[in-house]
Amino acid sequence: MQEATTDLAICLGPYGSGTNFLIKTLEQSGIVVSNGISKNHWNRHHKTVFKHYVVEEDVLKILTLPPQPRFVCIYKHPLFWFKSLQRMVESGLMPAPQMSQLKGVPLSHFIRQPGSIVSARREIDLPPEEIEGGVRVHYANLVDLWNQYARGYASRLPAGSILLPYEKVISKPDAYVQAILKQFSLDTQSVVIDKSRRFQVGNSPGHGRNFDESLAYYLEPANLLEGYSEEDLAFIEASIDNERLQRLGYASLRKVL
Repeated sequence: MQEATTDLAICLGPYGSGTNFLIKTLEQSGIVVSNGISKNHWNRHHKTVFKHYVVEEDVLKILTLPPQPRFVCIYKHPLFWFKSLQRMVESGLMPAPQMSQLKGVPLSHFIRQPGSIVSARREIDLPPEEIEGGVRVHYANLVDLWNQYARGYASRLPAGSILLPYEKVISKPDAYVQAILKQFSLDTQSVVIDKSRRFQVGNSPGHGRNFDESLAYYLEPANLLEGYSEEDLAFIEASIDNERLQRLGYASLRKVL
């Protein structure tokens, strides 16, 4: 296997998990990022992967990015992530039509619904509004979808991939980005984190919380369980892949840090 480059990252993360924040921060800090969307050199001239790709196979077999870049994945605790998806739907900013049809339904109903999302795009030059032309991944409910993402990140990416729990990144963003830059052999003093801008929701920047609001929300333990009944939590606990949950850096379903 070829060694990773020192300046090219492939960013991966589920919908609503902070990929836009991560990509912008890495780019501003000197790392070249391929996300399968932006029409830059890497996305135009090489076969890469969509940033919301569900890793279902040895990802090295489908890339044409010599030498091999490093994967950087960001994701949320499942209980926070389900609510982030619902918030995208309620804001009218979820690019997946099937999920968008669930606008207005209670969280308890929302997490139990089957559906499908675009995991890969057939043509790299498809604009965001034509994203539905891609390859779909089907799921029985949102717990199943989180499990599919988690298994891909924890088990199917090459050695040296960087796995980032969103809640931990925003708690110490400078330290985490410095650690990433160090792995890319870049100057760790070049960290640039714009804490004044609002986080992007879906394809629309400026609709999310600002940095301080996000920090306060995600670090408050009570917010993790807010909105879920005991029946909901039992449903999720019965299906969640606890081994992958812990491998991705979470203490348990009912606790983040």
